[in-house]
Amino acid sequence: MKKKWVTYTVFTIVLTLGLVGGSWSTSLAQGTIPPAPPAPEPAPPLIGAIVTAGIGHSCSITPTTGLRCWGLNDSGQVGDATFEDKLVSTPVEDPPALDIVDLQSGIKHTCALTSGGRVFCWGLNDKGQIGDGTNENRNTPVWVEGIAGVVEEISAGAKFTCAKTTADRIFCWGENNAGQLNDGTTEDKNVATQVDYDLVDNVLQLSGGMRELQGITFNGVFNFWNLEPQIPVTGLEELEHRILSADRFFEGGCQTTKDKEVECWGAIVDADVTDATLDKRFLDSGGGHACTIDARGLVCWGNNSDGQLGDESFVDSEDAVVVVEAGDIADLAAGLNHTCVVYTKRPDASGEVPYSLTKCWGDNTYGQVGNNTLEDVNKPVYVH
Repeated sequence: MKKKWVTYTVFTIVLTLGLVGGSWSTSLAQGTIPPAPPAPEPAPPLIGAIVTAGIGHSCSITPTTGLRCWGLNDSGQVGDATFEDKLVSTPVEDPPALDIVDLQSGIKHTCALTSGGRVFCWGLNDKGQIGDGTNENRNTPVWVEGIAGVVEEISAGAKFTCAKTTADRIFCWGENNAGQLNDGTTEDKNVATQVDYDLVDNVLQLSGGMRELQGITFNGVFNFWNLEPQIPVTGLEELEHRILSADRFFEGGCQTTKDKEVECWGAIVDADVTDATLDKRFLDSGGGHACTIDARGLVCWGNNSDGQLGDESFVDSEDAVVVVEAGDIADLAAGLNHTCVVYTKRPDASGEVPYSLTKCWGDNTYGQVGNNTLEDVNKPVYVH
């Protein structure tokens, strides 16, 4: 009897609602289930937490803030359609895509790689480093022209940019006075130009330097590529290299071996780091300083004249010092004399989307620390 009473009651409710509403649903009256609504469109890719830094500007993208830049803007490197410096993070104007998987900065330009394998850039373009077929500075992003294929990696040198495709082809554009584009000439290029395959081959990771393209091959060998490398790197054992970060501001760079040892040369002092994280996000070379993550957390070493080591001092250090108040870092960027990181808060038990926070420290001449002042800072502060 209980089952019959429930069935009758539901039918009565449906009948009553149908009469009151002035319409009748045959399917409901007959007890059939209406078709399910169409499935929602897939959500766009979740924006990652990425940060990059140049001479006097910084940029980051996080799930909560989108793509933003701040600091020096004389060449449009903030990307906000102006040429005025910004002391706080400012939205980049009309980015052509937001599914960004990497950001890379030269001295005064920035490029973004999308999940679909395309590249757009903005900022200084005097040597064609934006790659849009002109030599005009761009204060809003534009697509790079001339790349054939799907890009999986980008790297920005001082005034040039390179990209590696899924077919292991390398394209470069921008300044070429030292042959850093490796196309067999010393002529600047303002569109992407394929690197001579006989000169640069078998590349696992790229890193643009000041006047040369640096890279690690698939067999672990470290190489310089241009017509005349300024500082030959000697004493590095072959088949040991795993992560590379070239110095875009002076000659030099750092690399991490498979044994987690960091080795530096040129303008960056070689600190004794022996247990570095084997993740290319967590090694970056600035202009005389570098940072990585080891067992102690985030560490930096080298020049500290502006507080870029983040240890609450202004004292240079040949040893890696621990950055104060470091946390769960998602990405790391070393500019000329400042440093930035993105921190990610993990989802809690309720499954909320994680949010990201950017912090910077060091030289703040142009507002590149992003805390709404022009005062140098020797420990991490939140970007406003």
